[in-house]
Amino acid sequence: TTALVLRLSKTGKLNLQDPVQKYLPDYPLDKKGPIKINHLLGHTSGIDHYKGKETRSFVHYENLRDASRLFESRKLKFEPGTRYKYTSYGFTLLGAVIEAATGKSYADNLKELVLEKAGMTNTFIEDRNNMNSAQAKLYKKKGNEIIPDVDNDLSNIYPAGGLISTASDLLLFYEAWRNGKLITNDHVDQMLKAIEFNGEVLDENAGLGWNIWKHNKHGWVCHRIGGQSGTSALLISYREQGVTVALLSNQAVLDPIWEITNTLIGFGLDHKK
Repeated sequence: TTALVLRLSKTGKLNLQDPVQKYLPDYPLDKKGPIKINHLLGHTSGIDHYKGKETRSFVHYENLRDASRLFESRKLKFEPGTRYKYTSYGFTLLGAVIEAATGKSYADNLKELVLEKAGMTNTFIEDRNNMNSAQAKLYKKKGNEIIPDVDNDLSNIYPAGGLISTASDLLLFYEAWRNGKLITNDHVDQMLKAIEFNGEVLDENAGLGWNIWKHNKHGWVCHRIGGQSGTSALLISYREQGVTVALLSNQAVLDPIWEITNTLIGFGLDHKK
């Protein structure tokens, strides 16, 4: 989604300094201040992350503006731009902006501007009504048992975690991103820079779309990890070593995929640091 937004900004479809209301005039304006596109992109909007029963959604939304009505009336947690706090709902709103700015669905934008450019033929938006027979079954741990997990409807968070993909396709994305097929070198550098407010770093490990940090032996690392019901995923690159690993799991437990990744890479990563 971050790469998609930056591509749209280059073509003039989006301006990162614009308020959300330029594209979604009916979106409520919070008294803490206007949310700009760059706030959504950098998780500094103040929109809260989903929680509780919302982590398992079974409602299908035809578009992301409809999905954003889930949280549009909730108060912001802080003034936009002043703090960093990850929020999947912020990316839902970002997806709604994309749809409004382009007149196309998020899925069509993503396919045209990212997936096809990177050659990612096995990546697509999750669709519970059109499941691919090759998709892995989802599981969860209950006590000492591994049992099937439910398939959520992810249309409320498509831009934040609603894709079906493969490890090979994730590596294709990384190579296309790194080699300038998707965005400019300046945008790559921007994504790898810690997010700031008034010249002060809000979170030294938070870039645009990436977690960033410096390993004491192996140099700069960028990675993204996430999980939800029945699944987890990791894409990590030791940039100075030229080593990149993509790993997917059909269980929502993060520690095992870190351990497997460490074994594959051959040196330790303190992911709890």
